[in-house]
Amino acid sequence: MGLDAVVYRNGGSVSGIYGGGVFESDSTTGEAVPKEGVAGEIPEEVLVASRQRIGNVDQVGFLRQEVQRLLGDSVLTCKVLYSGSHSGDVVAVAEFPKLRRELDVLKRRRDVRLDSFLEAMDSLLAAGEAEQNPIVFV
Repeated sequence: MGLDAVVYRNGGSVSGIYGGGVFESDSTTGEAVPKEGVAGEIPEEVLVASRQRIGNVDQVGFLRQEVQRLLGDSVLTCKVLYSGSHSGDVVAVAEFPKLRRELDVLKRRRDVRLDSFLEAMDSLLAAGEAEQNPIVFV
């Protein structure tokens, strides 16, 4: 068990590749979902802008403690690291500026134990900003 997150490609950009009318867009996650009866397999890399492993349950627990100690209550502690196995919830696009500031604060701390987490979150945030889709926990 563990925590993984994904940012789906914007439905408009995916429709540009396959043509209009092929996808429906999930209103919560932004995921472009192929309509029933669409022929052929659509590769995951076409639909996913970034997929990152945050960590296993123990790693997420450690990260939660460290981030809570450094930031207190934050988007990271309340929306990302509150559980090592949550799924189906999102960090909304509207929360990205606050999330970016929190990540910047953590980077300035230069704690090598947070490096891989910060890299994963940077990738997710950059993809979310580019696609204008939320970070989704899966």
